[in-house]
Amino acid sequence: MRDLNDLQFFVAVVAQRSFSGAARLLGVPKSRVSRRVSLFEERLGVRLLERSTRRLSVTEIGQIIFEHARIAGRGRSHRGDGHFGRALNPVVWCG
Repeated sequence: MRDLNDLQFFVAVVAQRSFSGAARLLGVPKSRVSRRVSLFEERLGVRLLERSTRRLSVTEIGQIIFEHARIAGRGRSHRGDGHFGRALNPVVWCG
C-alpha cells in the first residue's frame, strides 16, 4: 500500500508542478512530499523527476507513470478515495 501512497505524492507533484503545491494539496509538509517521491524513485530504480533549484521537470518514464496513474485514478476520484482524484488533473507537463 505504501507504493500507492507514494504514487499519490508523485502524481500530486506533477499535477501541481511543484513540491510546495503538492504539499498544500495533500496537507503535509513539503519535506515529506520530497522524501516520499525520492523513496518511490529509489524503489522503482528510475528518476521520475529532474530537479534543480529553479526547475522541476518530468522524465519520460515519469510522464508515462503519471499518465497511467491518471487513467487508473479516474475511477478512484469518483468514489471519493482521499486526495488521489484531486491530484489527477488532466495535464501534460514536461517542464
